[in-house]
Amino acid sequence: MYALTIVNMLINYRRSHLYLTNIKINKLVYFAQVECLRTHGHRLFDGPMQTWEYGPAEPSVYTAFKKYGSDRITAPAISEDYHQANSLADFQDTKDVVQKVADLYGSLSAFELVDYSHRNGSAWKAVYEPRKNNEITEKAILSSHDGIGHPGLRRTLAGGVRAVDERFHNALKLLKDS
Repeated sequence: MYALTIVNMLINYRRSHLYLTNIKINKLVYFAQVECLRTHGHRLFDGPMQTWEYGPAEPSVYTAFKKYGSDRITAPAISEDYHQANSLADFQDTKDVVQKVADLYGSLSAFELVDYSHRNGSAWKAVYEPRKNNEITEKAILSSHDGIGHPGLRRTLAGGVRAVDERFHNALKLLKDS
């Protein structure tokens, strides 16, 4: 399977209100790879994950969406195996991984994901060398803390919005309506 297939699934995810940028989508693809390795014991896609300055990146994903710059990605990329993969019986595992990653990490901003991927104990931190796009191997991922727990929403923009919404139920509605 191709990483672009995973990206397209994230873009078309049932809660398509995810604000996806090139930086964010690369982190989500990375965490999907991690989730599949940890949960199912195999890679989700064949492309390499590399250590770029802003965290894990998959080169074909970056290239497919670089035209957006830092803006929101508005359309899926063309991927040869997307339609074929939708018809596979074991595609449910892939859909489950994508859903879990979208639910766990999707509300975080791109730079909250960058910070999370740069933390001590991460595979990126173990492999990164400035100005080198080193590959993040399966061994590096499985030796890391990536995919064990998740960043949660504490001290994030999404967490702050959720806390305001829970405490002041109509505050966000009032702001929206004003």
